[in-house]
Amino acid sequence: MTVTVRVYAQLRELVPGGQRQTTCALPSGATVLELADRLGIGDQPLEVMVNDQRAHHGIRPADGDVVSFFPALAGG
Repeated sequence: MTVTVRVYAQLRELVPGGQRQTTCALPSGATVLELADRLGIGDQPLEVMVNDQRAHHGIRPADGDVVSFFPALAGG
């Protein structure tokens, strides 16, 4: 399956090529955390959206989905 991946803010610096948007082929049943690992950002605190809806790290995207990764917000 193929998903579109969007990476924001300082996470782009960690992704090979530093691209804001790319496509990625994944095995069927892969989770967004496995996708993050593949991109080299799985060890970062992340917020995830799938098709513009907030998602947990265990969700399994479908073919054609858009998965967006944001750095987790902190502070007060």
